[in-house]
Amino acid sequence: ARNASVRQSNADTEADSDDSEDEDSEDEDTVKVVRSLDRCLRPLSYLHTNHIVHKFFRQYADGKREEDGKRCISPAKVVEMSPAVARRLHVPAGIFDGVATVFERFDFDDDGLMDIRECTSMYRRMLRQRRKELGGRKMKVEVPDSSLEDKGYAVQKELGRGGQGIMYLAKKVGVAKPYCVKFYSKDNGDCDDLDDIIEEYAMMKELSNSHIAKTYEVFQDDKHYYLVNEPYFGGDLTKLSKRAHDQRVRMSEAWWRKIFWQCLDGLRYLHSKAIIHCDIKEPNVMVASGDCYAEPRIVLIDFGLAAAFSTTNTGASGTPGYIPPETHELGCWYPRGDIFSMGITFFQLMIGQVPRDDNSVLGVLQVSNDTKKIAEATKEVRIPWERFPGGLPLLRELIVQMTQRDRHVRLSAPQALEHEWFESDADADLPNTTVGGLLGTSASHCAKEKVIEQLGAENNLHELRTLHGKFREMDAANCGHLPSPHVVGLLHEHGASTPTATGFADAHVREDGNVEYHSVMQESIHLKERYSDHFIRDLFDELDTDGSGVLSPAELQVLLESDAFECPNSDIEDLMAEMDLDHNGLVAFEEFRRAVLEDGRIGRRSNQTIRNRILSSQNPCCYCS
Repeated sequence: ARNASVRQSNADTEADSDDSEDEDSEDEDTVKVVRSLDRCLRPLSYLHTNHIVHKFFRQYADGKREEDGKRCISPAKVVEMSPAVARRLHVPAGIFDGVATVFERFDFDDDGLMDIRECTSMYRRMLRQRRKELGGRKMKVEVPDSSLEDKGYAVQKELGRGGQGIMYLAKKVGVAKPYCVKFYSKDNGDCDDLDDIIEEYAMMKELSNSHIAKTYEVFQDDKHYYLVNEPYFGGDLTKLSKRAHDQRVRMSEAWWRKIFWQCLDGLRYLHSKAIIHCDIKEPNVMVASGDCYAEPRIVLIDFGLAAAFSTTNTGASGTPGYIPPETHELGCWYPRGDIFSMGITFFQLMIGQVPRDDNSVLGVLQVSNDTKKIAEATKEVRIPWERFPGGLPLLRELIVQMTQRDRHVRLSAPQALEHEWFESDADADLPNTTVGGLLGTSASHCAKEKVIEQLGAENNLHELRTLHGKFREMDAANCGHLPSPHVVGLLHEHGASTPTATGFADAHVREDGNVEYHSVMQESIHLKERYSDHFIRDLFDELDTDGSGVLSPAELQVLLESDAFECPNSDIEDLMAEMDLDHNGLVAFEEFRRAVLEDGRIGRRSNQTIRNRILSSQNPCCYCS
C-alpha cells in the first residue's frame, strides 16, 4: 500500500510536471508566433510583406473590374491563397482564420471583389490585429519627442478632464486658430489602454476629411503624451435644434439634407480607410462651430469603440438601440453596421425623438432599459414608420434602405450618398410635432449642460455631495424627483443662476410638476470626482520633486494650506493623521488620494494662482503658463 501511495504521488507529480511543461510549451509557441509577426510588421519589413502578398495575388486573382479593368480576387480565392501567404511569411496558417469574414469589410467598392490595394491592406491589418490579440511586448508606436514650448503651444485654459487625460484650449505661435491639446500622463496605471489610445490617435493623425475629428499631431515628453486636436464648439446633434432655432434658422428638408450628406461622407471616408466607428449616435456627431448654424460643418467624433476591419470578433459593443441586428447575432461589426446606426439617428431626428440623458425620452429601438429586450427589438427592426413625416417620401426611402435588417441589401456609404434624395430640390418643412420634439430634447440637453457647468464652477466635491444629500432629505419617497420650486431653490442656493436653475427645471418638468434631480447630481459629482482625481495627482507630483512617490508632513502642510484645498486649519491635522495609514511618517499618493477624495474639499478650480502659491520656489508647469 505504501509503495502504491508513493507510485500515485509520483504519478501526480509527473502529471503536474506535464501540465507545467504543456503551459511552458504553449508560452514558447506564443512567443515564437509573436516574433514572427513582429518580423512581418517591422518598418523595414513592409516591402517584403507587401511583395509576398502581391506575388500570390497575381497568382490567384480570378476576375476584373468592368469600370477600370483592374485584376481582382474573389472571397473563395482569398481563402485558398491565405495558407500560401502564411507559409511564405513564416507565420501559422491560423493567423488568417476568418479571412472570408474580413474580406467583406475590405471590399471598399462593394462589388464582391478585391483589388491588389484592398487585398494588401487586408492582410497587413490582419497581421497587426493578430499581433495585438496575442499580447506580450507591444509593437512600438512611433511618437516624436518634444515639449509643448518647443512645438510652440501655449495653454490658455482647461476644457475638461476625463478618462486618462486632461484637455486644454491652446494657441500656437504664429497661428490664429485655437487647438485642443489633450495630456495623457505616462504614470497612468492602465498602460495597455494608454498604448491603444496613442496608437489610435497616431492612426487618426493620418486621416484627412473635413467631417472626421482632426488630430494634427502626437508627441511626448518624459511625463506626458500630447494629442493636438481640432476643437469643436458647436455642440452635438442633441443640442443642434435649439441652437439653430435661437439663430432663427429654418430647419427644413434642404437644411437637413446638407447635414445628413456630411454625416454619410464622413462614414464613407472612414470605411475607405478600413475603420468602422461602432458607436454612431446623436452625441457623437458634432457641429464644428457655433458661429453659423445655417451652414453647419458636421464632424464625427469619439472613436473609442472604433474597430479595425481586420478583427473577426469585437463583440456587441456600442450603444443599445443603435447596434445593428448582425452585431447582436454574430458578435462583430461590419461597415454597413455604421450605416444602420446612422439610419436610426436620421429617423429619430425626423420624428423628433432624440433620447434624453434622464431616460424621459428613449430611442425608437430602446423599448426598455433591458438590453436583451432592446436586442430583440433591433433584430426584428421594429421601427415606427407610421410616425415618419409624410412630406418626405424620398428621405423615408433612403432611411428604409439604410436600416434594412439584412446587411447584404443595406446601402453602403457610397450608395447612400448616390441616393436620389441628395439630388432632389424638395424643401418641405418638418411637422410641428417633430420640431417640438427636437426643441424639447435639445433644450433639455442644453439646460442640463449649463447647470452642471455652473454647479461644477461654484462648488467643490464636498459641497456637491452636500447638495445631493439635501435633495435626498427632501425626497422622502426616494423617487429621484421633487417639485420644481424645491429643485430651483436648491440649485440657486448652490451657485446656479436663477435663469439657469429655472431653465433646467422648465426643460425637465414632468406632468406632475416634479423635476428629476438624481441624474444631474450624479453626473455633476462624477465629473467633479474625475476632475479632482487628476488635480490632486498633478499637485502631488509637483511637490514630489525627488519622484519618491511619498510626501513628508511639511510638504503636505504646504499643500493642504494652499488655495487648492478648502479646509479650515482645525481640520488639516486630522486629515493628515488619516492619510498616514502605515504610520511611517510619510504619505504615499494612494493614501493621500483616498483621504482627500473622501473629504472632498478640493478647490473649485485649478489655476495659476494656486500653483504659484504652492510652488513659489519652482518653475510653473508649461500648461499653466
